[in-house]
Amino acid sequence: DRATPEVLKMLEERIEALERRLTDCDPTKEPPNKSNITEVLLNVNSKIQAAVASREKLSVLKKTDELDKYLDAEFQDRADLTEGAKLQLILAEEDRIRQIIAAFQKMEDLKPVLDSTHIKDAPTHIGKVSALAAIQLEQQEQADEQTRKLHHLLATYNDLVNTISKQFLLWDSILTSKLEQQNTKTTSSE
Repeated sequence: DRATPEVLKMLEERIEALERRLTDCDPTKEPPNKSNITEVLLNVNSKIQAAVASREKLSVLKKTDELDKYLDAEFQDRADLTEGAKLQLILAEEDRIRQIIAAFQKMEDLKPVLDSTHIKDAPTHIGKVSALAAIQLEQQEQADEQTRKLHHLLATYNDLVNTISKQFLLWDSILTSKLEQQNTKTTSSE
C-alpha cells in the first residue's frame, strides 16, 4: 500500500517536532545541521557506554546468555564427557544413589499404609482429637498444680519433722543434764 500524501505530511510533521524536542530549536530559526544531531547522539551513546562499562552488575547481565547455556539441563548431555568420566561420576555418587534407592523402596513399601482408610479418614477425626488435646492440656495443668501442692506439703512435713527432731534433742539434752545432776546429788549424799 502506498502512503497517502496526508499520512506522509503528518509523519514529516511528527519527525520535525521530534527533532525540535531533541535539539531545543525554535521552529522560526534555521534547523540545526544533521551532522550536529548525529554528533550529539554519538556523544550521548559514548557516555552511556562509559557508564555501563564501569558497572559490574551490568557487565554480569551481559553474560546471562552464557549463564543460561551452562544452567540448561541438556548442557550435561552436550558436554564432551568420555565414557570413563561418566562412569567416574556415577561411581562417585554410588553411595548417594544407593541411599536414594533405599529411601524410595521404603516409601514404596509404606505406600499401602499411606493409602489405608485409617489415614484417609484422619481428617474426619480432627474434632475429636482437638477435644482430647484440650482435655489433655487441662489434665496436665491439674497434674502440675497437684505436683506443686505435693512439694509444698513435703516441704512443710520436712520442716515439722526437723522441728520435732530439734525439740526431742533439746528435751534429751535437758533430761540428760537433769539425770546427771540427780546422779551427782545422790552420789554426793551417799
